[in-house]
Amino acid sequence: MFENISDKVNEALTKQQVPVPPAPAAPPAGDPPAPTVVPEPNELEIVNAELTALKAERAAERLAHESALTEQRRKTAAAEAHKPKEALNNGRQDAQLAQAVRDEGGLALWNRLTEKQKCAKLGVADTSTIQTALVEQFFGRNSSSAAVQLAASDPAQYKLLRLVSKLRG
Repeated sequence: MFENISDKVNEALTKQQVPVPPAPAAPPAGDPPAPTVVPEPNELEIVNAELTALKAERAAERLAHESALTEQRRKTAAAEAHKPKEALNNGRQDAQLAQAVRDEGGLALWNRLTEKQKCAKLGVADTSTIQTALVEQFFGRNSSSAAVQLAASDPAQYKLLRLVSKLRG
C-alpha cells in the first residue's frame, strides 16, 4: 500500500515539472563571446561623465580668463606705446647753462661760484642735498645705459640729475 503511494507521488511530481530547454551550444574556443546584454551605466560611469564635463567647463573658463588677460595686456602695451613721452629739452637746458656762464663772465668766473649760487643763477632749487654717488651712478664713467632708463621712467629726475652733473663738472 505504501509502495503505491510513493509511485503515485513520483508520477504526480514528474507531470508537474516544466521541461528544461537544452543549453545552447558553446562557441568555439578561439572566438570571443559576443555580449548579448548591454549593461546600464553604473554610478562610476555617471560620476566620470560629470567629472569630464566639469573639466571641460573649467578649461573653457580658464581659456576665457586667459583671453581676457591677454587682451588687457595688449591694450596696456598699445596705450604705453602711444603715450607721448615727456620732452627732455636737453638742448634748451644746455643753452640756458651756456647763457648763464656767459652772463657770469666766462667759465673761469662761473667755476668760482658755489653750487648754491649756480642754482640761483639758473633758477632751480638748491641741489646740494643730492648725493654725488647718485649722480655718478647715472652720469659717471660706468653708468652704461642707466641714464637712458632713468630718462624713460622718470624724466623729471633725469633732468635734475643731468643738471647737477653739469653743475658739478
